[in-house]
Amino acid sequence: KFGKSHGLRPLTSKRANKRFYKGKGCRNEGVHAKLGGYTLDVDKLLDLQVPDLTGFKLKPYVSPLVTRVPPS
Repeated sequence: KFGKSHGLRPLTSKRANKRFYKGKGCRNEGVHAKLGGYTLDVDKLLDLQVPDLTGFKLKPYVSPLVTRVPPS
């Protein structure tokens, strides 16, 4: 069933068993339930730590190719 040519191809859901779940390259933040639902796990959720930027001297990067607009 799987010859030499199949060994070099990436594994997809059509070539694996029914438990294979590749996903879309993002994090799993919960568990699939039995009846088709999804239960979120609070410990797996993304938590961003943003620093306080008040009084920060640097400005956002702007490309030099952008046309200049006079201040209004």
